[in-house]
Amino acid sequence: NIQDVIRSTFKALHDVIKAQGDAVKSLERQLEAKATNADVQAALQRKANIADVNRSLTDITHALEGKASVYDLEQKPDRSEVQVALKGKASVVEMT
Repeated sequence: NIQDVIRSTFKALHDVIKAQGDAVKSLERQLEAKATNADVQAALQRKANIADVNRSLTDITHALEGKASVYDLEQKPDRSEVQVALKGKASVVEMT
């Protein structure tokens, strides 16, 4: 019957259109959570570039050059060595 064919064709067309509408709504919801091109560009502008990183590394290197090394710390006298060295020095009373 021609009416059954037309009815089933319109039903199939309706189902396809509804599925596509659902797919479009799903994509719209996903797009709301995505970053825009402007957001990406703004984030890239805030990131450090190679010159900034190199400058920071140079600053850190200069700061570390003035710090004591492990060897320096190992050569540091302990308390008893300091006390022995101070015994031979003049006291505050002797200086006045």
